Amino acid sequence: MIQAIAPGKLVICGEYAVLDGAPAIVGAFNRYAVVNVSENRQGNFSIESPDFGIDRIFFEIKDGNISFLNSLPSYILSKLTYFIRLFEITLKEIRELGSEIYPSDITIDTKSFFKNSSSKKLGLGSSAALAVSLIAALRRSVWKNSDTDNQELFKAAHEAHNKTQGKNGSGIDIAASVYGGIRRFEVLSRAEKKDYKNIPDSIPEGIYYYPVWTGEAASTPNMMQTVGDFRENNPKEYYRIMQKLFQEAISAADSASGNNQSGFLGSIENYYQLLKELGIRSGTDIVSESHLRIHGIADKFGCIYKPSGAGGGDFGLIFTTDPDNVNRIKPELQKFSYEIMDLKVTDHGILVKEF
Repeated sequence: MIQAIAPGKLVICGEYAVLDGAPAIVGAFNRYAVVNVSENRQGNFSIESPDFGIDRIFFEIKDGNISFLNSLPSYILSKLTYFIRLFEITLKEIRELGSEIYPSDITIDTKSFFKNSSSKKLGLGSSAALAVSLIAALRRSVWKNSDTDNQELFKAAHEAHNKTQGKNGSGIDIAASVYGGIRRFEVLSRAEKKDYKNIPDSIPEGIYYYPVWTGEAASTPNMMQTVGDFRENNPKEYYRIMQKLFQEAISAADSASGNNQSGFLGSIENYYQLLKELGIRSGTDIVSESHLRIHGIADKFGCIYKPSGAGGGDFGLIFTTDPDNVNRIKPELQKFSYEIMDLKVTDHGILVKEF
């Protein structure tokens, strides 16, 4: 059996601007997508994902596409859409390299990306983590006893993720799942074959940060689409704001690398204000009512706060130089059912094991 485990992510700074080439800081956090691939000696393929309510379903490959052996209801097929696209894209790539995916039983476990046992999804990059773990497991099932080439895996997972999502994302979430830790990531070329700067980084010493769950799931694709429409319809205003975001993203990344505590915190606060402006101007709920409220609570106790990622809900991050502040803030957050979650940066990215 092959087992691949990939962590989720939180964007610390640089969201939106990273798409225009600004440096972003991203952390891999300890929620994991786990994929198991086992040889099926009966010559069948199967997929199972208990957390998605998918019992073992058998399929075969016809002309490079998945064909299920039994008719499936539409709601099951909709849950399997992402898996189908990832599998078929990976199959095509492996065949182009002169190899084949042999009949296998595939199990997917992404339950740690959901809030407790509920169906409420946490915004921690589960789709990217699943892409990385599934592709890594399938590749290892073909080329057994081979070390995982992270650079090749990043490229394959990023391309597959973009194709399945129908977008041209930066790859920041894929980088977190592949490489782990805290990283400085930037797109150096927006051409078809992109170049990236992707190096280990850290937060300045003496700064503590706490992920806050707003209790509201957000749709990243919808928000990115709205901001994209703003870019098309009002490019002058979009680039005015984006230029400021770009400069603050550089300042935050350089302050992080240079261990500049005050510079980093100042840039985080400025970035929050610019995200709020971008949301207002574009009609996008980036800094939602919850984010506004949490920012006010954090500010009351001398802390810095900003949304993580596209905004609108999901997570934000509180930054402070005094760890005792978190105990003062918690009761205020609990009044509104906001929760500081026990998420930790994980030093490792993708892990692939053979049993």
